[in-house]
Amino acid sequence: MRFAAVLFSTTVRNGSLLEAIEESGLTMTQIKVLAALGRGEDDGPRPGSELAAEIGASMPTASRAIEALVKKRLVTRAEDAKDRRVRRIAITRKGARLVHELVARRTAALEDFVNALDEDQRRKLDGALEALLGLPEVDAAYRQLGGAR
Repeated sequence: MRFAAVLFSTTVRNGSLLEAIEESGLTMTQIKVLAALGRGEDDGPRPGSELAAEIGASMPTASRAIEALVKKRLVTRAEDAKDRRVRRIAITRKGARLVHELVARRTAALEDFVNALDEDQRRKLDGALEALLGLPEVDAAYRQLGGAR
């Protein structure tokens, strides 16, 4: 666990990701909602309650975040055709572009970190990451980012 914290701290330190988050003017809860919608797993509108549960937020907290994202035109909110009590949330193109930018900056920071490693360190890291691909959630994330096994 300590290694993960060090890796995160090291790759965030260059500031690019944090700058992008600051430039967006979004809260962490709003970014979590966008990221959940931007994963591309379903691509369809999702109930606000489902998003709240996924990001570990209460419904009131998630609702406030969603309302702010609607005002910024990063997501849309529509009444469910089958249940008027349910609001379905979808990411807009503008929201998807922002998620893509945040992911690109995070990826660039990780690439910088890996490029600073020597060949032996890179080989060891590759071996460790390959072993992690055996975990279903890691494999799913890898495939979502376009990785093929």
